[in-house]
Amino acid sequence: MPDDKKGRVKINPKIVAEHKREQKEGYKGTVEEYYEEFYGPIPDGLEKGGMTKGQKKVGKVMREFKAGKLHSGKKGPIVKNPKQAIAIALSEAGMSKPKEMSGGGEVSEYVSDLIGPTTVTPRVEGGTRQESGAIIKDKGVGINIGGKFGNIDISKREEKIKFVGGEQKIDSTTGAYQKKFESGVGIQGSITKRSPEGGRKQTDKRATISYEKTFSKGGAVEIGKGRDYIKDLL
Repeated sequence: MPDDKKGRVKINPKIVAEHKREQKEGYKGTVEEYYEEFYGPIPDGLEKGGMTKGQKKVGKVMREFKAGKLHSGKKGPIVKNPKQAIAIALSEAGMSKPKEMSGGGEVSEYVSDLIGPTTVTPRVEGGTRQESGAIIKDKGVGINIGGKFGNIDISKREEKIKFVGGEQKIDSTTGAYQKKFESGVGIQGSITKRSPEGGRKQTDKRATISYEKTFSKGGAVEIGKGRDYIKDLL
C-alpha cells in the first residue's frame, strides 16, 4: 500500500475528510481504525486514489446508510442497524467474511449475532405402554433447535395399537414452537398431522399464551390461555 515519506499509511483524502466529519459527531478512533471499520482491512496494491473497487462500493453503501437511504433488498425496509449495513456493504462489494460455526457450515457475522448461540439436539425414541386395555408400541425421530429466537421441535412418530379384535397403525408428524420473552409473556403452539391406516387424516392444533410474574418476596404466578382442537382434512 502506498506510504508517505514518513512511512505512514496513505489514506484516500476523501476517507480522511469523511473521518474528520465523523470525529466532529463523536467518533473516537483514528483514521486507520475508521478505514478498517467501514472499508475493511487496509490492503496492499490499492488503485490510484488509495481505494480498491470493493472499498469504493463499501463506501457508497455506507454513505447511503448514513443518509437513511439504504434498503434491505430492492423494496425492503430502510436499514437502521449499522452491523446490518456493514454486512450488506461487504456482500455487495464481494468482501464478505463468513464466520465458521462450531457445528460446521458458514454464516455471516451479522446473522450469527442476530440468532445468537444455537443448540441442535437430534433424538431417537421408542417404547411400549398400555392405555384402556390396548398395547401401544411407538417409535420415532425428532430434532430440537433452540436459540435467542425461541425453541423449535420437529418430530415424526409411528404408533402400532393392539386392542381386542384388531390392530391399527398411526403415523404422525409434529411441529412445535415455544418462546418466552423478558416481559414474562410466553407463547407456544404446535401442529400434529395424524394419518391412521385406512382412516381419515386429522390435524391437531394447539396454541397457548401465558404470562409469568415473579414477586419481590419470592414465588411466581403463571396465567395461561390456550385452545386445543382437531380438524378433519378435506
